[in-house]
Amino acid sequence: MELSAWLRARLAAHEPGAALRRRAEAAGVALDALKREDPAAYMAACAAPLVRTDARLVGVVSGIVGRLLPEHQLFQVPLVTPQTDTELRVFPPLTRAERRALDDAFGQLVGEGPYREQRVFYRVVEERGGARRELAWPLAPSAYRAGTTGLIGPFEDEAAARAWGEAHAERRSGVVFDTLPYGGAWFCDLFRGELE
Repeated sequence: MELSAWLRARLAAHEPGAALRRRAEAAGVALDALKREDPAAYMAACAAPLVRTDARLVGVVSGIVGRLLPEHQLFQVPLVTPQTDTELRVFPPLTRAERRALDDAFGQLVGEGPYREQRVFYRVVEERGGARRELAWPLAPSAYRAGTTGLIGPFEDEAAARAWGEAHAERRSGVVFDTLPYGGAWFCDLFRGELE
């Protein structure tokens, strides 16, 4: 892989965090040596989460990132969840301005054309470990499996979404729900956490 001068400079300046260093050391990987000997592997190891998405949307996301941030490198990590089966990671990590530009672009994507009609959603989920981003289709109630978290629906009204959530939330395991309108329908959002 031929690196641009911009990317070479970012690579040279990049310092992995302590948690990443500990994980690498536990796996027997010397990050400093990896940076010198295999820059592509180093970038993959140090790439920051960008968005969790459906494999069918990877090309769309890659196109947006390529247009807005052409020097950045994207990496795919498979996930085992019914709603988002791919996590895209990016190197170097994004600045706040770059993150805002991508948030705006993904928000615009779901607000127009076929993605709007199909109720594809983009959201930022705040968790204890930080924020994660999702770009996906809602999971149909018929495709739900016990323990799954995510946006489920559509339902014809709020009462139906609430009834479904009450029947499927697993409070003992920390899965709670909330209802929300989106794209002219109602959805049940199942997530791990607490409602305030």
